[in-house]
Amino acid sequence: MRVLLFSGHMVDRPDRKLPRFPASRVAAAGRAIEAELDRLGVRAGDRAVTSGASGGDLLFGSACLARGAAVEVYLPYARDRFVQSSVLPGGTHWLAKLDDVLAHPLTTLCVMPPADDDAEDGNAFARCNLAMLQRALDLARGPIDLICLWDGSVGDGPGGTEHMVSAVRAQRGHVHWIDVRTLPDSGEVRLPGEV
Repeated sequence: MRVLLFSGHMVDRPDRKLPRFPASRVAAAGRAIEAELDRLGVRAGDRAVTSGASGGDLLFGSACLARGAAVEVYLPYARDRFVQSSVLPGGTHWLAKLDDVLAHPLTTLCVMPPADDDAEDGNAFARCNLAMLQRALDLARGPIDLICLWDGSVGDGPGGTEHMVSAVRAQRGHVHWIDVRTLPDSGEVRLPGEV
C-alpha cells in the first residue's frame, strides 16, 4: 500500500493581487496531478490524505478516488466555515466538486477540533497540516510521498504548502513537486472532466 499526502495552492481568488494559481491553469494542474499519480502507480488499496480547498486539494482527491485509492479529507475547522473561506472564493463549481469528493464511499472526512486558546484559530491550517502529516506517517510502513502543487514561495499565512513541504522533508519523506509556475495557461476555467 502506498501512502500519499497532498498540499497545494487554492485557485486564486478573483481579487488576488499577485497571481499564484490562476483559474486558467486548473486544467493543466489536474493533468499534472493525474500524470504524477500514474507515474507513482497509484491504484486501489492505496491511501491519500489531503484537505478540501478549491484547487489542488480537490483535483488530487478526485484523481485518487478515480484510481480506487481511499481518501481522507482533513478540514482545519467546521465545514461551513471552511466552504466560505477556502472553497467558494474559487467559484461555486468547486463546492459541487467538494460535495462529490465527500460523498464518495472511499472518502473519510476528518474535521479538526477548534483550538482552546483562540476562537478564530489563526494557526488552524498549520495544525491541520501537522495532523495530516501525522496521519500519513501512521498509515505508512516507510517514507511517505508528498505531492505538492506549489510555486516555491512562502505562503500567505501559517500552514501553507511551504510549511508542509518543510515538515515532510524533516521526516525524510519524498516530495514530488508540481511547479505551478511552469503549468501552461490554457485559457480554460473549467474543472477537468467538465463539459
